[in-house]
Amino acid sequence: FGYNYRGDSFGDAANNSTLDSFNFLRAGVGYTHELDGGSNLHFGVSVFNLTDEAGLTEGNPRAGGAATGEYIVGRPILPKTTYFRVTYDF
Repeated sequence: FGYNYRGDSFGDAANNSTLDSFNFLRAGVGYTHELDGGSNLHFGVSVFNLTDEAGLTEGNPRAGGAATGEYIVGRPILPKTTYFRVTYDF
């Protein structure tokens, strides 16, 4: 299990637009099966952003001055996402 928290931050270099804080959970589980000859096969599944939290990780710091209008450019965090993994160690 993992927990991430990001506090309020600014979305532009002039500190005129504020991005709200957000937090999210991630969880994962795996199983390793030993094969003949010392090899291993690992199966795993994990879920990122378990509660489907919404938030912006950054604004547009390259824009220089203040954001214009009521909208800003931002990069959202990923929604709830499931990952499957199979690893073979030999």
